[in-house]
Amino acid sequence: MRMASCVRVLIAVMASCLSLPAWGQMEGSSLTRRLAELRILWAQRKRLVEPTLRHVRYGPDPANYVNYWKAPGKEPTPVLIHIHGGGWRGGRALEQIAEDYYLNRGISVVSVEYRLMRGRKNLLPVPVLDAARAVQFVRSKAAEWGIDPTRVALTGGSAGGCTSLWLAYHDDLADPDSPDPVARQSTKPTCAAVFAPQTAIDARLVREWVGDAIVQHPMVWQAVGASSPEDVLANYEKYRDVARKFSPYYHVDKDDPPVFMEAFGSVHVPAFDVGHGIHHPVLCWKLKQKADEVGAECHVLLRARRQDGYFSAMREFIERKLLGGR
Repeated sequence: MRMASCVRVLIAVMASCLSLPAWGQMEGSSLTRRLAELRILWAQRKRLVEPTLRHVRYGPDPANYVNYWKAPGKEPTPVLIHIHGGGWRGGRALEQIAEDYYLNRGISVVSVEYRLMRGRKNLLPVPVLDAARAVQFVRSKAAEWGIDPTRVALTGGSAGGCTSLWLAYHDDLADPDSPDPVARQSTKPTCAAVFAPQTAIDARLVREWVGDAIVQHPMVWQAVGASSPEDVLANYEKYRDVARKFSPYYHVDKDDPPVFMEAFGSVHVPAFDVGHGIHHPVLCWKLKQKADEVGAECHVLLRARRQDGYFSAMREFIERKLLGGR
């Protein structure tokens, strides 16, 4: 690989590490963890691919855009839609992807940017409904972009995983009678495959699951409109409805699409700290239990550490659901 290419890969990898979900509050040294991830990605040094279409607007706000990578092939391709993490407060859409990131399997890729929380601005439902609109927009472009709107997978980590799960489990937001052709499109994916997601943001529920630390995370209090972690608990009834509305856990039923979740780290309860709590494996396990109760297909893989890169189960799940036996 030429030096210039290596430098571009390094810059892109560093940017991707900065755009990952809010891992900085995890137990141990976040810097050590990020450096470990950087070493793994640098060792791979895969060629990065620019989008086929960059910053295509799906809404009126400057943050309402998607990047699109077209997979090779003459026939309509399935599409994987990536929703970035960052606690609904940070992160950004992918600007480059590795050449073997599903494109070589005939799966096109979309990365979604959406409005982020800023103080009291862009609280729920804004980040989630922006992503929903993006999914509808991508489907509305099916003929123009050469994608199959019946084969759509959602993916993302942390808050992006939460949003992906919400879209998978919540009732379809499509409005077949809308004069807006985008709004007539489905928000339901074929499947969802996510990493360390929040399966609920209901303060009392998640505190019961993993302890007090999780309530300190802004996704549990700021996102629902509370002024502090203390406020969301003291005035729980005030924030309960919006918290439950945007908790995937409360929307699971037997007819929902198949889901795959990857979790990592200790299952110790109570959580060691805020970062451990907000990405706790028990969040995935509780959703798995709920899915089993109602008869919905749901898989969970628990990694020992986040940086373990030798599992291919998520990729196999996505390919099986989108490509079948091909």
